[in-house]
Amino acid sequence: MNTVGRALIGAAGGAILTLFVHPASRPYMTAALVPLRATLARPAARSHPSAPTVLPRPTTLYDGGIWMHSAAERMLSRKLSNSQLQRTELLSVLEVARAATRAQPENAYWREMTALFLSELGKPQESLQALRDAQSCRTWNDVQTDRLQKERLAIETRAGSSQAWPYARVYFDRSDAPAVAIQQLLHHVADQAKMDSKDGLLLRYVVAKHGSLIRDGAKSLRAGRVGAEIVEEACRTVSSRTVRSVHRQLLARYDLINRLREAGFGQFASELNIIYRQNDNYLASVAYPDSDEFANQLGFQSVVLAALPSALLLTAVFGLLAFSLGSAIPRSDRLQAVFRYPTVFSVGVVLALLAYALTLLPLAGLALGLSGSFMIGLLGLTFVALLTLYFVLRTTASEQVLTALDYPRDVAFGPPMVAGLCLLIVGLVALAAPLWAFAQRLRTTLVLSMALRSFGSCIAITGVVAAILTAPIVVQLDHANRETLSQLVTNEPLFYTLRR
Repeated sequence: MNTVGRALIGAAGGAILTLFVHPASRPYMTAALVPLRATLARPAARSHPSAPTVLPRPTTLYDGGIWMHSAAERMLSRKLSNSQLQRTELLSVLEVARAATRAQPENAYWREMTALFLSELGKPQESLQALRDAQSCRTWNDVQTDRLQKERLAIETRAGSSQAWPYARVYFDRSDAPAVAIQQLLHHVADQAKMDSKDGLLLRYVVAKHGSLIRDGAKSLRAGRVGAEIVEEACRTVSSRTVRSVHRQLLARYDLINRLREAGFGQFASELNIIYRQNDNYLASVAYPDSDEFANQLGFQSVVLAALPSALLLTAVFGLLAFSLGSAIPRSDRLQAVFRYPTVFSVGVVLALLAYALTLLPLAGLALGLSGSFMIGLLGLTFVALLTLYFVLRTTASEQVLTALDYPRDVAFGPPMVAGLCLLIVGLVALAAPLWAFAQRLRTTLVLSMALRSFGSCIAITGVVAAILTAPIVVQLDHANRETLSQLVTNEPLFYTLRR
């Protein structure tokens, strides 16, 4: 090796050491080097209830929020599973909701949950009275943001990093089950409220007022849209629910407002008119149909950025091992015996069987037996991409975020599939060398040694250079994503309102 080569190696080593030592880049250089954190609970998939199985003792509003969340999840999923709340459980959560109401009387959320549980217990009049009491509250807060922030801090403490992926993890853990359960209750109330009676008109005003409280107090788009939908349901009759049009909805609004005014409730009519105008403004300000896709993209990016530099370094280590094996073949009689023609083809057969076992794709194993010559550099670059992806998918961030995203890690393009494709690349190198040696009348061990050294050096150089170059970029991008996800967790509707 000449002086320039030694200088480049020294510079690369110094750069990697600096990245490991600097506190800003250290988490990104070590993410793929540590095993999955067993102390972090596996998150529930988004399509399944994420309520905890063991509830804490309800001594704080935070604990009470967990009880409300768990009860709402079970109430909504009772049609799909045998998870209906028993009477004793309903009495317990009702007492928690009442205690929270006394502690936070201006929060309509606790009174709405009280009304919900009273309705489930077969006490409709008490439920309606709780709703009437709640409509005069000033705020609506389901305390989920506080829970998510505590979960995020716990994840960062256990994982030992302050990156974007903990925010993505807790963002997808937010549930709109309480808001949906309240919507179902208010939907039933609106259906029972007759438009030709004063009591019915007042109940519809109460329903609209609850919808506006949920809409304005929700910290997620899904819950906010539920509140906006409740506001619109207040003026719909049972017959008009099946026909949806903007014109009919406007007529229904004005009809309810005029009926309230004619019944002597002019103040309520004026307030309802303001509520509907605010509803239009809200729906226009958060009209982002691709909000879920945007959040999914941030989640995937947080997983990749969290471990990309360290995954590239691990891939470079594999390249060094391949280069070392290629250099050792000419010096070792045992290795020459293994890689000498025709025994070298048995290596390809073994790799083909492993590739098929991991990917369950017959063509993956068949390709190892039919391919003969590919460019070593192209194979090396492909291998770098695949092995880097494999190490990224094996990180704690991937385990936590992709599971919450319902990403089929074990079926579609998970670690087993990627590992099988990596073996496919190695098998192509192992088989291309002896076939090329046979065609050129050269010794198999000589050609295989040269192929492994070229293959390994390509992987090692690419991995090291890419890790050094991407680390500063990854840190900046991840910090930007962390700020965005932080705003989504704290107040998602406000984020999209300001984004416009």
